[in-house]
This record gives sequence, structure tokens and C-alpha cells, in this order.
Amino acid sequence: PSAAPVSAPAIAATGAPVLLELFTSQGCSSCPPADALAEKLATNPDLVVIARPVTYWDRLGWKDTLAREENTALQQD
Repeated sequence: PSAAPVSAPAIAATGAPVLLELFTSQGCSSCPPADALAEKLATNPDLVVIARPVTYWDRLGWKDTLAREENTALQQD
């Protein structure tokens, strides 16, 4: 059996930081605004923000120098 989902207010009530993962790529035209928002959110001590560069945009002709297959697999899971 899986655990019941926990609501955001319940998580916040524990005092534990909330993890925010951003799957991003240097080749993604929509990513710079998301990257900027993640950077802004990272200043909040109640959040832990992790950028996870993915590889699937590499098919556009140049390779993302930060991307990792592990991040792509994690997002697909």
C-alpha cells in the first residue's frame, strides 16, 4: 500500500524544508524564465531548490554541458 499524499500546508507545518526540483536544459527556450524563478525561490529558507539538467534537448544539435542521463531518467520516472 502506498502512503496517502500529504498536503502542502501539512508539510509546511512540520517545519521541514520543501524540495523543489527543476528539470532544465541549456537548449530549452522556455527554461531561462524557469531558471530565474528557481533562483529567486532558492532564497527562501523554507525551500531546497535543485536544478536537474536533462539530456533530451541534446538532439537539437549541440550538447548541454551540464546535462546528465540520470536527471532525464529521474524526470521520466
